[in-house]
Amino acid sequence: MKCSATVTTVVLCAILILLHYTLRPLLAWRASADFLIIALLLASVRVRPGYAALFGFMLGLASDSVALSSFGAGALARTLIGFGWSRLKAVFFADHVLLNGF
Repeated sequence: MKCSATVTTVVLCAILILLHYTLRPLLAWRASADFLIIALLLASVRVRPGYAALFGFMLGLASDSVALSSFGAGALARTLIGFGWSRLKAVFFADHVLLNGF
């Protein structure tokens, strides 16, 4: 991945994480958007499955540290989501020339 693409991904993930903890409580929607999952999926598409799982684990620990009722469940779920999403991207888009072009 190019340096500018890496910086763009990091900045966009940081903005989404900031929005999750600032904008989401202010809106108080019934079904609010989970900006942490959006950030995780965005990063998982661009990195290897191991790094995506690590990023998902860190995001899960950050979200679980706020709500201590089920500590670790979010970390496990986000780890599996990050790894699975990155692995699925690698399986489906690795060898198909038309899909890579699209």
